[in-house]
Amino acid sequence: MASTSETESSRDPLRWRRPFGIGVVLALVAVVAIHYGWRSGSGPEQVVGAGSSAELPAFVDDVEAHVVALLSYTPGNVKKRLSIEGAHLSDEFADAFAKLTSTVIAPDASKYDVTVKAKAVSSGLSSIRDSEALVLVFVETTTTSKRLAEPRVDGARLRVSVVKVDGKWLISELDPV
Repeated sequence: MASTSETESSRDPLRWRRPFGIGVVLALVAVVAIHYGWRSGSGPEQVVGAGSSAELPAFVDDVEAHVVALLSYTPGNVKKRLSIEGAHLSDEFADAFAKLTSTVIAPDASKYDVTVKAKAVSSGLSSIRDSEALVLVFVETTTTSKRLAEPRVDGARLRVSVVKVDGKWLISELDPV
């Protein structure tokens, strides 16, 4: 004969899932609360001393704007946008991005008449320490090209590393997540 606890657990096969489900919901609530807390200026910059709470939203918005500018181009402005945005990139990243632009992006843009329009859907501060920060940017791109029958819309999550040089935040890496 089965014990009482074995009988109860065989009657309720979802018993172990309830605490797990509650834990997942609580974790999601915590992630959302942390995200909105950071965007409103009550986030980690106050803990690590990166600046005033008024500086944080502008900082994240600036990074977002420069990412969108880097990812948006037409065949006629693909090289020009790099020269304009180069002032917002670290030297090493500017060199790497210039190489990518001249060897891959610009030739394809000219050959296939590629136009990319990027827009930021959302962004937020992931972490910040002294003169380094990580910003997450969610971007939607619309691409048109001779090779595409109709515009293609893609979404991307990007981890943007930034460094503070001479009081100015510069993009030092741009990685898909």
